Amino acid sequence: MLTDAYRAEKHSSDLIADKMQEFVRNQAHGKKPFFLYYAPLEPHVAMQPLQEWIDRYPRDWDKRPYRGENGYQPHPRPRAAYAGMISQMDHNVGRLLQTLETCCLEKNTIVIFTSDNGTTHDVGGVDHEFFNSVDSLKGLKGQLYEGGIRVPGIIRWPGKIYPGRIITQPAFHADVMPTLCALVGADAGSPLGIDLSPVLLGKKKALKDRRPLVWAGGGYGGQVAVRFDTMKVMRRNLFPGKKPANWEVYDISRDPSETHDLASSRRDLIEMAVSVPGKEHKPSPGFPALCCRTPEQTDK
Repeated sequence: MLTDAYRAEKHSSDLIADKMQEFVRNQAHGKKPFFLYYAPLEPHVAMQPLQEWIDRYPRDWDKRPYRGENGYQPHPRPRAAYAGMISQMDHNVGRLLQTLETCCLEKNTIVIFTSDNGTTHDVGGVDHEFFNSVDSLKGLKGQLYEGGIRVPGIIRWPGKIYPGRIITQPAFHADVMPTLCALVGADAGSPLGIDLSPVLLGKKKALKDRRPLVWAGGGYGGQVAVRFDTMKVMRRNLFPGKKPANWEVYDISRDPSETHDLASSRRDLIEMAVSVPGKEHKPSPGFPALCCRTPEQTDK
């Protein structure tokens, strides 16, 4: 087997989950407020789920093994392994929820499930098209198109947040800290994000006056995206020495696949977006200042 050389007696994901359960039980005895950041390794390459999770998926999914040609470790059943990683993660998240219930903490605990980025590229045996991982969205991990930044956002607080409700309020990870602080009565200081609790608790349907959402990334030659409510403005190849791409503008509510660039008709949004990175993005080693004000290319 291609994977035998990479197997040991213990699996790190289960060991991490064991420690997570132990922490919750200890906190339950202490009767004090606690914060737990539980970061599963899955689904991430290299693909190394337990065999029991791989065996749950059809053998005919994998016509040939992955031999490591796109980096990371080989695997005889890459598609089944990818699905197995997700199932293993789901199982361990279930262990957390069950532990909260067993310790009589579920009604007084806010649980947030999310991810740090969209689906990865097809490296390490990943096959995002087979799983339809991004559906019709454009882009993958590292890009600032929706396929690279749109992630799950599931929040549970029994008796406080109505279950099964879909919230369309634009939000990003910078909003998590100020929202949690507001919910527990703590001082959030001067955060980059905003407090989403009025929407989560059903007091408001949306926060129309929220500050812009900003992403600034080092991938793809330096890139930035600024979202004003439903409108997203973005530009790529912005590191010094690069030839910047032109600005792009999309109405995410009507065009989540970002197929219709509105840049020619929404210059007002571009003018607004140009000034935002200078306020929100601080250059650092490896991430130089983004040349957002560089003139755009014009057709001759």
